[in-house]
Amino acid sequence: MPGCSQRGPTPRYSHTRYSHNRGSDRITLIGKHAQQVLKAGSGHVIALFNHSFYLSTAEQRLCCVGTSELVGGPINIRTSQRQLPPIALNARWHCEGQCLYVGSNIALDYSDGLIFQPPQRLNTETIALPDVSTLTLLKVSPAAKIGNLESKVEQRLQAGAEAIEQWLPSPSQPLPDAVVQLLGCGEGLTPSGDDILVGVMAALYQLNYDQKLSLLARCIHTYAHTHTNQISQAHLLASCEGMAVEPLQQFITAIFSGDIASVETATESLHHYGHRSGRDAMRGVMAVVNSLIVPRQTTTSAERIQER
Repeated sequence: MPGCSQRGPTPRYSHTRYSHNRGSDRITLIGKHAQQVLKAGSGHVIALFNHSFYLSTAEQRLCCVGTSELVGGPINIRTSQRQLPPIALNARWHCEGQCLYVGSNIALDYSDGLIFQPPQRLNTETIALPDVSTLTLLKVSPAAKIGNLESKVEQRLQAGAEAIEQWLPSPSQPLPDAVVQLLGCGEGLTPSGDDILVGVMAALYQLNYDQKLSLLARCIHTYAHTHTNQISQAHLLASCEGMAVEPLQQFITAIFSGDIASVETATESLHHYGHRSGRDAMRGVMAVVNSLIVPRQTTTSAERIQER
């Protein structure tokens, strides 16, 4: 297990204090990155929220544990609990016998938890390009509504999104500084600039633009630790591998489904993800669509006209 040699012998814990009925409280869905956190064996609780909390390892790898309402995602652990019991910040957690113990009153069996799967990748040569109705809907979606451009933060976000659109068709060019400046830009648990980048990388992964994803991921690995907070870093690093939360994956898939009703449903779902994380992630996806997909649609339409 990573880092075990640095911690010395694994401590033994008494479980008598837990009133745990194995199978009643359990982990139902776990992401790939969250699995790696549990394999580390132990750590502490570093953040608490109404319906979730974050675990950290000694190596500062993070995962998010939440109620049955938590969406599937690479760093997320969904439990069967509708409400989380009281837990203290900095409480210790450890894993033993396929069970996650947190503090003195949480014990979660993960022996039969499902593994959150990465999205099905789309073949850019054969996918249905988004039609006019889909593109029109996306243009009036919450993601398309730019905030107050007099705000320096919004100006920075807009400059970063535009820089991505200009860079993606020719990634051999150096990554614009405006893209790097997206990291940590904005307020909240995951700043808006980080969410835009997550949307970009999720779209590049699902659309099989691996080289472009790799170049952007290299930038994230270089600068994220100095530009943004620890929790947002965890989401960004997962997105470097193309991994994203379920509503974002579904949104990208819906755009190329040819079904306007699916696009409407997926847009609404992502819009309500987080305080504004979903909307900002949409902006990232649309940067990819506008720079790499819309030009192909225009070319295809022109070719059809010539054929006639």
